[in-house]
Amino acid sequence: MEKKAPFNIKRYFRLTPKKLIISSVIFAAIRIVFSIAWPYLLFRQLFDKDNIDLDAIYRVVPFVLVLFGISQYATFKQLLINTKIIDSSSLDLISELWKKMVSLEWLAFKAKNRAYFFDIYMFDSWRIRLGIMAIIESILPYSIISLFLLVFVFYISPPIFILYAVGFVLTSIMQLLSNYNLRPVIRNFHNAWRKQTNNVGISVDKYDLIRMERGKSESYSKFKTGTKSFLQTNSGLLIAQSRWKIIIQVVIQFTRLLVLIIGVYWIKLEIITWAEFFFTIFIIGIIQTNLSQLPHSVNVLLEALESFKKVNEFLQLKSENNLGPEDSFETGKPIEKIEIKGLNFAYEGRDQLFNDYSFSLEKGKIYLWTGRNGCGKSTLSHILLGLIQPDSGKISINDKSISWDDLRMLRSKFAFIHQDAILYASSIKDNITFGHENQDKVWGQMQKSWLSDLLPNGKNIAERIIGERGEGLSGGESRRLILIREWLHSSDLIIFDEPLNHLDTQSITQITDEILHLKKNAIVVIISHQKGFEAAADEVIRIDER
Repeated sequence: MEKKAPFNIKRYFRLTPKKLIISSVIFAAIRIVFSIAWPYLLFRQLFDKDNIDLDAIYRVVPFVLVLFGISQYATFKQLLINTKIIDSSSLDLISELWKKMVSLEWLAFKAKNRAYFFDIYMFDSWRIRLGIMAIIESILPYSIISLFLLVFVFYISPPIFILYAVGFVLTSIMQLLSNYNLRPVIRNFHNAWRKQTNNVGISVDKYDLIRMERGKSESYSKFKTGTKSFLQTNSGLLIAQSRWKIIIQVVIQFTRLLVLIIGVYWIKLEIITWAEFFFTIFIIGIIQTNLSQLPHSVNVLLEALESFKKVNEFLQLKSENNLGPEDSFETGKPIEKIEIKGLNFAYEGRDQLFNDYSFSLEKGKIYLWTGRNGCGKSTLSHILLGLIQPDSGKISINDKSISWDDLRMLRSKFAFIHQDAILYASSIKDNITFGHENQDKVWGQMQKSWLSDLLPNGKNIAERIIGERGEGLSGGESRRLILIREWLHSSDLIIFDEPLNHLDTQSITQITDEILHLKKNAIVVIISHQKGFEAAADEVIRIDER
């Protein structure tokens, strides 16, 4: 598999339309030039080194205000353009992350939990977005403006420039030390936040058990202990931030006092004039205002760099091999027979699950797979569906040998009704007809069939909104909707993994009868521990007796 270049700031900007970048640079240039021009104009018109020309004040102030206004207008316009830049690039980034997620190998995807993907899509993508904004909106323009104003200070009075430069270096060192020392504390707090989120989630999940007076004291003790740890971590962050804030303020105030004392002393020695001193202090105040934006922006950028690292780790997760246009495997013919020979597979770090295992499946038959928990029934179904690639083995379709990559191209002909199948937060109609081009037509056809008997009771059932993972439905109602969804998808291979869980007697009878009809046009595999399918099955295979 070809390894992609790391996703970094450079690649982020490559995703941005060039017109937006050019527009941002133009307004940034206007912003910088006019932010420097108005202090310079003020200096040139007001001072002749020793005396302040009051008449000049009245003449120059309107021009200064115009220049200042233009700089602020350019700042706002650049903000609008920069927002479009990060909107465009963020959308491209998240789109790339989504495409990566759905291309992950099945095991690579299942190795991560929902919280991990939430972090990638929301937390880390958001921090990258803020980091890019910090660069283009704060770090670059304020640094350039401050640099030119420092040159201006040197032009007015080299001694004061040297004095301020020393103070600036001291302050910058303290800011860098602050950021460096706070990073681990901030990371610890983020980890503590995730743990507390999990802590709260566990308590919510225990609600029914606790209300039945089960483990209430134990649950409360664990919740309180976890919360105490979270609060301690948060307090540690607040204390560390306050401590460094105080240290930096001490350095800043000490530097200002030192500049004042030395400046007055130099005036007394006639090294500088009062006009030079006060005006340079005025310019330095502008510089400090600009530079005060940088510590937070740098911290945001550091967080963004951490998120870039996490995003790159995500993008390096194992994906399925890309199927290019040169793949000529025929997918249009109905599947009459599937045969697998010499199958070998073991999960990483575990004992061999399948060792030289062979089996064949034919259209028009129902196969019942049984065996103890953990013997590999579900794993074998995942291999058969092309979700897991075995370590070795050969597969043929309709007596024609194909590759395991070719098997992936047949997934549209497969249906998998497994015990962990879920519904998502949307309408019942959307959940059932997902994947069909004409959802209204499919919904109408379904309502005219026996499948409509499996729908929940109620008015306007199509538009009824259900919550995440089928919240708001009973276990049986969720199971029936999942069955309807797969039944509406015409398939050559149908795998049922514990299909009758949570179902009532009437639904079990209907579904069992329909499974018998399905075998006319498909290969049917049933994975079940429940009694009753032996009579319907054409062949019963105990996977643990291979």
